[in-house]
Amino acid sequence: MISVSSYWKDDLLKIAGRLERRLIQCRWGEKNIYTLETEIFLGFYAIRKLVESNKISDSLKTKSIDIKEFPYQGHPESIITHFKESDYDFSRAKASRITVTQLCNQFIHSHHFLPFLPNGKNLIGFFFCSDHKRTS
Repeated sequence: MISVSSYWKDDLLKIAGRLERRLIQCRWGEKNIYTLETEIFLGFYAIRKLVESNKISDSLKTKSIDIKEFPYQGHPESIITHFKESDYDFSRAKASRITVTQLCNQFIHSHHFLPFLPNGKNLIGFFFCSDHKRTS
């Protein structure tokens, strides 16, 4: 349980600043992607920790976020290996809404995490999938 939330919130603001700078980053290597994933993970962990400690407003806890889901079409044995584009049907996007808490859990328990860099330079978003949702 968090007793003093200001430390967590201050660190969360620092992470948010670093992530915001990633939007204009043009060069991506393995180390950059690793750092991005850890920043995302730690940020969502901090948010979930603040939510569970009742240190964030109820309106943020229940806020809904728009996401797109893509159906899994791979073979069951491939779910334990690395992400493969061919395992998901990107032509059948399904619009969904999930709460901030659900989004935190999806990232914290992510089985797949891949930044979306369509031109190899600009970060547009993320492909991610939790252990629970990876085959649905």
